[in-house]
Amino acid sequence: PEVGGLGGQGGGKQELLSDALLVFDVQSEAWGCLRTRGAAPGKRMGHSAVQFGDCMVLFGGSKKARWYSEVYVLRPPSADDEDEDDGDGAGEASDADGGGQEKEAGEADEEEDEEEEEAAVASSQRRAAERVWSALSPQEAHAAVRCAVGPVPAPAPAERGGGKGKRCAARTDPRAVAGVGRQEAWVWELCETTGAAPTCAYHSAVLYHSDLVVFGGVNDEDCTNAVHILNLEIMNWFEPLVGGEKPCPRSGHSATMVSDEHMIVFGGWDAPLCFNDTFQLDLSTMEFSKVATTGTPPSPRS
Repeated sequence: PEVGGLGGQGGGKQELLSDALLVFDVQSEAWGCLRTRGAAPGKRMGHSAVQFGDCMVLFGGSKKARWYSEVYVLRPPSADDEDEDDGDGAGEASDADGGGQEKEAGEADEEEDEEEEEAAVASSQRRAAERVWSALSPQEAHAAVRCAVGPVPAPAPAERGGGKGKRCAARTDPRAVAGVGRQEAWVWELCETTGAAPTCAYHSAVLYHSDLVVFGGVNDEDCTNAVHILNLEIMNWFEPLVGGEKPCPRSGHSATMVSDEHMIVFGGWDAPLCFNDTFQLDLSTMEFSKVATTGTPPSPRS
């Protein structure tokens, strides 16, 4: 299994990071860069990402007081993509006329060239990995999702840590990504949706069957405690009627599914208040309830 990370804010000047997609292979403990093409989302922070089938769905985020409601899908390469990429190559092959020994000699030369090229690519990957790793810096407000993308094209030494601080997840220098590996490029697509899409960042998002469930977040007005749902099969947004004891408006919280029907929300903040409370949303009934916990809870955080 791999974990993909995208975007966020970091560095000494807390600048928005590159939209290059990093992949961490859990088994080999190696970082790499995933080749992508298409309508990629621009730099942003406070967005969310979930895995839906073989795809990654990215929603929302913000950049310099701009708040987004866009939905992007990153899908694996398909046979049609390969045909598009190989179109020019087929034309070149049709021009290669000749026969007999000249053709056999030419094929042998081509095989030798391919081997040399593969060796050069492997060497380039190792050098690129070193450049990628040297460019890593602390990072926050990014998105990460479990995925399966196959071999990581640019492995690098492992590093541990997370969150905001000196030992954090990684970012990459775009110069280190260019031309790395020969892995087929995954494809970004900007999705067309219907319904009233929320505009927010620092929200939470979970996958419930084929629904993207978005809770809370902040926009240019204030924090919210609203629930919005995007059905990923028909790409339609709607806002369900939610009852029970709702969390107060917040952003920067966390949310996760703990069963087939229940989402847990923890923490967050709505300046100047910071929370350490826990709520449960029953997605089958759309009822919130506050969770009675025991023990010493984590300190308030977002």
